[in-house]
Amino acid sequence: MRKTTAVLVVLLITAGSLFGISLEHEDLYDMVVPMRYDSLSVSGTTQNLLPWPFFGDAHPDDAFFIGVPFDGGDAVFQIGLGAQYSYVDQQRNYTLMLNPQGNAFLGTEQMGLSINVPTITYRLYTLELGGYPGFYFVSGDGTSLNISGDFSFDLPIQGGIGLGRMHEIFSIARAELLLNYFDVPAETETVRRTAEVLELKGARLNPMREDHAENYLSYYRELADAMGISDQADELFIIEQINASQILRFESRRYEDLKHGWEITAGVMLNPSYNLGWPADEFHIDIGPRIGAHFAGFLAENLLHYDAEGTVHIGYDTDDTNFYIGLETDFRLRYLPDNYRWWIDGEAGLDFGYYNTSFDVGFNLGAAGYYMFDPNFTVNAGTGIHISPTTQNRFSLSAGGSIRLW
Repeated sequence: MRKTTAVLVVLLITAGSLFGISLEHEDLYDMVVPMRYDSLSVSGTTQNLLPWPFFGDAHPDDAFFIGVPFDGGDAVFQIGLGAQYSYVDQQRNYTLMLNPQGNAFLGTEQMGLSINVPTITYRLYTLELGGYPGFYFVSGDGTSLNISGDFSFDLPIQGGIGLGRMHEIFSIARAELLLNYFDVPAETETVRRTAEVLELKGARLNPMREDHAENYLSYYRELADAMGISDQADELFIIEQINASQILRFESRRYEDLKHGWEITAGVMLNPSYNLGWPADEFHIDIGPRIGAHFAGFLAENLLHYDAEGTVHIGYDTDDTNFYIGLETDFRLRYLPDNYRWWIDGEAGLDFGYYNTSFDVGFNLGAAGYYMFDPNFTVNAGTGIHISPTTQNRFSLSAGGSIRLW
C-alpha cells in the first residue's frame, strides 16, 4: 500500500513538468535497431460460420460445433480453425516483414480454405547508385487465395530498386518525452538508448512464456536502466504501458506518424488474378511500371513537419482491356508550436489520370486542430473538401473533444 501511494505521489508531482521537446537529435533520425522475432497462433473460428440462432450458442474461439434443433430442422455441424503467423526481421542492411493469415473450415455450413497476406515485404539495402545509398525491393502485399464454393486468387507482385531510406522517428520523440517526464536530462546518448529499447518493445514482449507478465517486468527494467532511472521501473510501467498521464498521452499524439528521410523507387507491378464462380468466371492481369517518391522532414526550426509522396502508375489491365496512366500525390503538414498544448494537421491530395477510356481528377484538402485547455479537457476541430470521380463530392466541418466534469 505504501509503495502504491508513493508511486501516485510521484505521478502527481511530475504531471505538470512537460513543456514540449526540442526535436534536436537529428543525428539519431537514421537509427536502425536490429531485431528479429516471430509468432504463430491458432484459434477456433467456428462461431462466424454458423447461422442464427446457433451463432449465439457458440463461443468466439470454438473450433468444433454441433447443433441439433428439437423441431426437426436441419442439424448443424461445423469445424473452423484460424492461424496467424507474424515475422519481423529488421537489420541495418535489410528488412523482411511477413504476416500471413489462414482459415480452414469443414461442415454443413461452409467448407474450404482461405489465405490472406496483408503484408509481405523485403528490402535489401546494399545497392549504390551515383554515390547514393539504395536498395532492392520486392513485395506481395494483399496476396490472397480462397477455395470454397468459389475459387479465387489475387497475386499482386511488385519489385524494383530505390534510392534513399525513410525512417520513422516517433520512438525518438517518445524517448525525449519520457525523459522529460521523469526529469532526466535529454542528452543525445540517453535519448538514443531509450529510443532503442522503445523500438525493441515488440521483440521483448513477444517470447511465449507461462506468464507473460515476466516479459513486461523484464522489458520495463531494461527501459528504466536505459533512461537512468533503474529504481523507478514501477512508475515507468504505469506511465508508458498503461498510458496513465493525460498530458503525456496528448503530447505523444503530436509526434505520431512523423518520418524523416527520402526515397525514390522504380519498379514493375504484375498482378494476375482469377475468380471462378460468382459473379462470373474471369482471369485478368494488370501489369506496368511504377515510379514513386517520398520526402519527409522538418522546416522552420522544427516548427513544421512535412510528409510528401507521389506515385506514377502506368500499365495495361486485361480486365478493362485498356491502357492507363495516372498520378497520385499526398502532402501532409503538421505545425508543432513550442507550446505542447496544441498542434495543427493539414493535408492536400491530387489524383489524376486516364483510366478505362476516361480522364479522372480527384482532389482533397483538409485541416484539423487539437488543443488541451487542461489535462481533463481537450478539444478538436477540422474541415475538409473532397472532389472525386468515384464518390460524392462533399464539404465537411467537425468539432468536438472530451471533458471530465467530476
